[in-house]
Amino acid sequence: MSVRFRVTCCALLIITLLAGCGSGGGVVPIPAPPSASKAAADLKVSAQRDLKIDNTRIISLSPDGKWLAALRDRSACIIAVDTLADKVCAEVTTGSLDSRSITWSPDSRRIAFTEDLVRYLFESDIWTLAVDSGQLTDLTPDNLSGSVMTFPQDSAATLDTMPGWSPDGQTLIFARSMRSGGTALYKISADGGTPQKVLDIAGGGMIAVWYGPHWLNTGKIVFTIFRAKIDDPDNGVWIVDSNGHNARQLVKVTDKQMGLPILRDVSAKGDRALVFYSGALQYATHTNVSYLALLDLTSGQTVPLQPAAEFLNVANATFSPDGSKIIYVYRNADNQTQVLVRDVQSGIDNNLLTQSTQLGTTTDFTVQGLDWTNSDTVYAAAAPGAGTLLTLGSK
Repeated sequence: MSVRFRVTCCALLIITLLAGCGSGGGVVPIPAPPSASKAAADLKVSAQRDLKIDNTRIISLSPDGKWLAALRDRSACIIAVDTLADKVCAEVTTGSLDSRSITWSPDSRRIAFTEDLVRYLFESDIWTLAVDSGQLTDLTPDNLSGSVMTFPQDSAATLDTMPGWSPDGQTLIFARSMRSGGTALYKISADGGTPQKVLDIAGGGMIAVWYGPHWLNTGKIVFTIFRAKIDDPDNGVWIVDSNGHNARQLVKVTDKQMGLPILRDVSAKGDRALVFYSGALQYATHTNVSYLALLDLTSGQTVPLQPAAEFLNVANATFSPDGSKIIYVYRNADNQTQVLVRDVQSGIDNNLLTQSTQLGTTTDFTVQGLDWTNSDTVYAAAAPGAGTLLTLGSK
């Protein structure tokens, strides 16, 4: 028995690589959450609040826990957590937005996103939306819009996707594909300017980069190469210096049924990452097989993320803001949802919550739907317009 993932044909044909480069300066000084000084065994859910917003798709919770990023028709919205009222909504008339591209700046002041290139073949740019001012900005305008299939093969059209923030929130890295072929990583100031090429992606091809890159405090970039052919030797998770040098593959496809390892999250310490395997999207039918794993960013060694007891599937996971813990959601043998927190170093688990309602999953790839904020509030998705806020406290 397993969670069924609904994946579009276009998404399954994605040729992906995610990466980022550049120097982002300093790191935004964010206080460690209260849980940082506690062991996983000392934590509990002190409050639970269910959310539901009609005609809205909730995407993620901001790092400070104050705002929800959401989609409504062709609009990107930022919603106040306290009141569930819109702070700002901005319509992008050039095409439907890609929910998987939405990413919060480290200081929770802006979100970045793109049009949905892969699913609907919309020409895409890098956009930002500011929380306070409501300003919607196209950082990479090219005066083109509509279906890329209408552009000539030799067109100079640029297709910009999958933004990722530098640790200081001043710079964005993104993938740029050319209609004529080829993909490269670029960086651009979050306030606008001329994009600078960082790295040409080996092997060329359009849409060679997918899933937002993770830019570590160490100056490294972790990214995923995901090409359509599952046994492509370049497929897998990679790491590279922020100047684009010294790229190396950390983990690759070793089991076609498990599928391609895809980056889910990285630790604030820059030492570990969470990956999920694309086989979960098609084959998640086996009991006691986890499609999530903990990756050592130095050695490349992976360890499956799973509870000690019998389980049906592990649905989602993310790191705590300080990187000392992992929170993960799975279905137990009684088909109930359980939310566990684990100490990364010791591997000791603590069961925070058991309930019948499914949590932590989305209708797309398992790269969203679970967020742990600096205020020790956890958001777990329950449906496109619904989810649960869990406040963590001490026993």
